[in-house]
Amino acid sequence: MSALVAALHVDLAGFLLLLALQVVAGGVKGVLGIGLPLVAVPVLSQFMPVPTAIAAMTLPILVSNLYQGLDRRFIGPTLRRFWPMILAAMLTCLASARLLVALDARTTYLSLGVIVVAFALFNLVAHRIVLPARLEKPLGPVVGVLAGALGGLSNFFGPPIILYLVSLQLPKDAFVAAVGLAFVAAGLPLWGTLAAEGVLGPQELLLSAIFVVPVMLGVLAGQRLRRIVPQQTFRRVLLAVLLLIGLSLVRRGLGW
Repeated sequence: MSALVAALHVDLAGFLLLLALQVVAGGVKGVLGIGLPLVAVPVLSQFMPVPTAIAAMTLPILVSNLYQGLDRRFIGPTLRRFWPMILAAMLTCLASARLLVALDARTTYLSLGVIVVAFALFNLVAHRIVLPARLEKPLGPVVGVLAGALGGLSNFFGPPIILYLVSLQLPKDAFVAAVGLAFVAAGLPLWGTLAAEGVLGPQELLLSAIFVVPVMLGVLAGQRLRRIVPQQTFRRVLLAVLLLIGLSLVRRGLGW
């Protein structure tokens, strides 16, 4: 454990802070059903390279999405309805994930920051978007390609998929299940590429396994808080925080 903490270039207090931040990120996902990598990866990237931060979130993202997405009521209907989007995301991610490993640090920070800022801004208007039923099928693969491209570079499959599903006005439980299944399926090529390129090695896998516990504690607590905290208020605070984090990453990417 001490070697792992030293490799992160933080002391024990800093490592405990990272664990606490994982609880917060899990809480966000518990309340909203989304947002774990959007909160966790930018924060972790303040302490480690972006590819390493993405690798460290592999198991927490997988476990939390399986926990929220494996609802037997929705697995079949979700796959039948959204398989073109999911397949397109997986195939595109196979190509874009290799760019993540190849890009220099400043470019990855800049790319990550732009994606976070764009997600925060787009989410401010997402609730106003209603997609006509006739456009659902033709837009599904397009959304999948965009999600795969973004996800391979940043682990953020969410922005295109979330905007698409929100615009379809899915019921809350169906939305959470669809997001969970889509994120797990789309993430498999990314995680496989990180492992093949040596970014997701034994040390990163150990860190990822450690992060599962605080993240799931946060998810469980967030699900309870969902009944207490006004979701619109929480959403606005989250978007404001994400916007600030994204701008900070853009600044680092530009070398300011």
